[in-house]
Amino acid sequence: MRQHELAPGNYLVGIADADELQLWYSDASGEGTFALEIQETTALRGVDGTAVIIYPNPAVDFVMVNNGTGIDQVRLYSFTGALVLDEAVNGAASHRLDLDRLPAGAYLLSVDTPEGTLTKRIMKE
Repeated sequence: MRQHELAPGNYLVGIADADELQLWYSDASGEGTFALEIQETTALRGVDGTAVIIYPNPAVDFVMVNNGTGIDQVRLYSFTGALVLDEAVNGAASHRLDLDRLPAGAYLLSVDTPEGTLTKRIMKE
């Protein structure tokens, strides 16, 4: 099986088995498609390869942070370097960071995990 990274966008997808025999179709022509929308997510890899996933980005009211090995702390900084939010997570695998009281703009999200600290730019709409 070939794997490709797809850019965010809309795609038409057909389903076939390994011998390219069509397994699903929806019209008389024998060609079946369905819409697939690829949305951008952020996955950062720690030193052990464990992913830290941050979504949605851009965000409106909140950002979810997920990591299989646990999250210790999340901090949100303005681009001027001011600490805006600082929340202890205490090893939970996921954390919801509420942004509803913050003005729209760009921020730096710092995520402390057992593997180290990862930082990602997020946008608040």
